[in-house]
Amino acid sequence: MKIKRFLAVVMTAAMAVSLTACGAKESDSTTKATTKAASTDKQEKTEATTAATDAGQEATTKQASTGIEVSEVSLDFSDGNCAFMAPDAANAGADASTISVVDYEPATSGKAVSIVPASGFQYTAIDIASLFGEDVTKVHKVSFTIGTQSPDDKFYATSGKVLAYVGEGRKETSMGAWSVYLDKKNPARITAELPSGTEFVADNANYIVVSTDSDVAKTNGAGLTSYFIADVTFYDADGNVMVPADTSVAYAAPQTGDPWEGLTYIAGERELDEGFQNISGGGWAQNGINTTNNEDAPGTLDLSTLADDDIITVYYSCPDGAANCGSGNDMWLVAVGDYWVRCGGDQTADASVTGDYNADHNKWQIKVSDIQKCIATATGTDAADWRETMKVLQCEAPADWTVQKVTVGKEGHAPYVVTDEVEFEDFAGISAGGWAQNGVNTTNNKDNPGTIDLSLIGDDDIVTVYYSCPDGAANCGSGNDMWLVAVGDYWVRCGGDQTADASVTGVYNADHSTFQIKGSEIQKCIATATGTDAADWRETMSVLQCEGPADWTVYKVTVGKEAASLYKVENETEIEDFAGIAGGGWAQNGINTTNNVDNPGTFDPHVLKSGDVLTIYYSCPDGAANCGTGRDMWFVGVADYWIRVGGDQTANAEVPGIYSADHTKVQITYDDFVKCIGEDWTDTISVLQCEGPADWTVYKVTYGTIKQ
Repeated sequence: MKIKRFLAVVMTAAMAVSLTACGAKESDSTTKATTKAASTDKQEKTEATTAATDAGQEATTKQASTGIEVSEVSLDFSDGNCAFMAPDAANAGADASTISVVDYEPATSGKAVSIVPASGFQYTAIDIASLFGEDVTKVHKVSFTIGTQSPDDKFYATSGKVLAYVGEGRKETSMGAWSVYLDKKNPARITAELPSGTEFVADNANYIVVSTDSDVAKTNGAGLTSYFIADVTFYDADGNVMVPADTSVAYAAPQTGDPWEGLTYIAGERELDEGFQNISGGGWAQNGINTTNNEDAPGTLDLSTLADDDIITVYYSCPDGAANCGSGNDMWLVAVGDYWVRCGGDQTADASVTGDYNADHNKWQIKVSDIQKCIATATGTDAADWRETMKVLQCEAPADWTVQKVTVGKEGHAPYVVTDEVEFEDFAGISAGGWAQNGVNTTNNKDNPGTIDLSLIGDDDIVTVYYSCPDGAANCGSGNDMWLVAVGDYWVRCGGDQTADASVTGVYNADHSTFQIKGSEIQKCIATATGTDAADWRETMSVLQCEGPADWTVYKVTVGKEAASLYKVENETEIEDFAGIAGGGWAQNGINTTNNVDNPGTFDPHVLKSGDVLTIYYSCPDGAANCGTGRDMWFVGVADYWIRVGGDQTANAEVPGIYSADHTKVQITYDDFVKCIGEDWTDTISVLQCEGPADWTVYKVTYGTIKQ
């Protein structure tokens, strides 16, 4: 066995006893691996010299086997901190990796961050906004050491990208690529740099991602490669080393809003075929996979598994600045058989089939039945046999593109937006193992009365369970992985796959951290199980419990009213002068319109018409009173009047506005302004302002037509 292989085995053994959770202190019992690095003709001890410099920590180390030289380091992980790193949940291709500090002999400090994927490709985010604060604008380049380790201790090539998410909109920008392609070059030293003219923006949750898009171990069925990142060095544009002031900061996930806005919510989502993972192409170039019908090179995609009512979702992205990407119709499918047919987008074979795009243009959906429609239109047949005739299914876009994955599933119910939420406090922090129950007694419990008053749950009210499962717990994070159990003279599961009533599975959000069910559905489950109408279920239930198929923790359980869902918007246009405005609680800020006689603005309200909707994209600081719950953002119209439009103090009680579940968007329609101000409001309004009950920031205000 080679010395390097021996090194890997020793490191693995050492990590088993020396793994340190990010931010935790290393115990006295920590065992460190002491090894030697090897070249092809001799062995040398690794030497490290550390000295303080004006720029921060400077270290020098030479690895005879790799030739790596590191002279200056910003992050050496010797303090055990890596809480500023996390899987990039905003990226569709991201795996729920486990991230921790471990002993790693090749590093200058002997420490590295270990990244262990759970089921796919890792996308590890580094929160440089929290690390550097206002100085994040100076970060221009990053260097780091990256090493790999496969489960079977064999070497497999890996590669990926270094991505930056920059600016107010956190647009994806390539900083370069990385690869570990030779055993003798493992680990490797990588340098990645922002393109000229691009810079990070403070106070906008900008961050860097180190991602994997090729893992030969995974491809060959040898398992998933683990990664080690060490000796991270940040530089400004002049090449000066930058050192974070505080490495104990925690990763602050950027607010991304509802990723399904404008799309059909999917239940039972699964990958259509792993062959779509991380494929890419240039503008107007196609890339995809062969189907099982392909006689020359049969693929793994079996189209017979697709039902007409299934919905295909393509998760994609385009490089920053690529023409037409991020707006318009910028992703679609191409079906190839004895035909070549575009399905979706502007050049679709059937004009009625364009597909649906989300607001961020990183997801596109099409019904399976629409694929048949496109082929039928192009071939002049009914295309009833398209599942047998299609040989290749491809993706295409008008600019450089990457597809992270393609999934298929059934139309589901989007998570309910809940208002007037009330918490059942005794649920906070309860937990149990897989298929075990834990919960709270109700006030009906004669032996031990609890605190839950079931009379608070109306038939149309929404009960929401906020929960999580440990990484790697079987079945958790996919499928139906949380539900309620009602106990009285009965024991009834309500929700999930083993629900007492097959029509009641509950509603799960995209990342499987909330489960929702209506009060009437609880009654339906008990009725089905007991063979009664269960009209008195609020008086007969003595215990309400939670349950899941794997280890689980519930953070809280609430009840509230269902709010209206956001409108889907077509031809959304930004009113630019709103970007970045802010105000204190109950303070207004906004823009002048073209009606303003003293100081005319640039926005002409006459572009708005009945059927249009205005959307405010906003946020509030953590802890600001009333922000993030209730009605916390609205418009104020000013002329010879001063009128609130939306919120609790709206001029017309019929116009509260529609809020997103995470309270980052509120929508007010043209007709809402008519109700509050009058039919001539576009002729009279001279100032259009935003207001909230706590400190607030508005990122943009848009208008568009409500999609029917």
